[in-house]
Amino acid sequence: MYLNIFDMTGSDEMKITFFFRKKNYEHSIERVFDNVKHGLRISYSDKYVPNNKVSPVQLLKNILYCRNNSGKINHITGDIYYAMLGMSAKNTLITIHDLGIFNNSKGFKRIFFYYFWYYLPIKKARYVTCISEFTKEEIAKKIKCDIDKIKVIHNPVSLSYTYSPKEFDETNPRVLHIGTRPNKNLERVIEALEGIKCHLRIIGKLTIEQEKLLSEKKINYSNGINLTNEEIQDEYVLCDIVSFPSLYEGFGMPVIEAQAVGRVVLGAEIEPLIEISNRAICLVNPYDVESIRRGFTELISSELYRNNLIEKGLENVDKFKPDAIANQYYKIYKSIAQS
Repeated sequence: MYLNIFDMTGSDEMKITFFFRKKNYEHSIERVFDNVKHGLRISYSDKYVPNNKVSPVQLLKNILYCRNNSGKINHITGDIYYAMLGMSAKNTLITIHDLGIFNNSKGFKRIFFYYFWYYLPIKKARYVTCISEFTKEEIAKKIKCDIDKIKVIHNPVSLSYTYSPKEFDETNPRVLHIGTRPNKNLERVIEALEGIKCHLRIIGKLTIEQEKLLSEKKINYSNGINLTNEEIQDEYVLCDIVSFPSLYEGFGMPVIEAQAVGRVVLGAEIEPLIEISNRAICLVNPYDVESIRRGFTELISSELYRNNLIEKGLENVDKFKPDAIANQYYKIYKSIAQS
């Protein structure tokens, strides 16, 4: 069901220009806003900055590109927050996903990212959104800016993720682990699964060290890389458990996607996973291998526990439907158009 956009639908005054990272660099943010667009009946155009390297020349080229392609209403969707420096403040919204690039930097780089990725863009933008209360609180703690101007709008889940019941394989469950970067905590998952009969399906490029650990722990696994959105969706349908005990997330989309399909999730007891899951997942200490192991064991052994999580997860998903999220963005777009 679409929003009722009455007389403004399709008008130039309500046309949105979305600005993204360089095309085909990564896809998570683009997937999110594909779902936002699904809930809108407003004309829009997509613009992708030409460069993805962090160098003064390339960043300046990206800023100029955004300025030269700005429209009536501009939405910087994430990761390229610095593009705000070349945009008009009165008609531009930026969405902040996390503080990862700031948290992972040191020295001069940390100062650079503080000012040009976060502080100055937030200060200049008319509207700022972030994707979780956790991200908003982290901004409040680490970036000295006007926190009152930041509104939380969660990420939407695609309507293509629908409930797909599956008989749980208690003898050899398929465990889907999405992501191989350090924050995804794959190494502890591998250690936790040692001796547990299962098939570990890993999405993402494995390092030599991760492959070695898989061999040492005698884990039965397979690996998928460069999957399409449709292939990733199929992975949820095929699995029995989604493994997501991350050390750091700005949101945690796999949690909501798994709940929508009707799969149990083993997730880290950290924010924002607690916030977005509504505790309808198996929460574990992501730094404790034994805690992760106990979580997997309980999920595999208890049908009652699994069914309870699935039922609560399906209820939780409703607030992440595209129409509900798009309506929140629409109110901001409308405010810009009417000013």
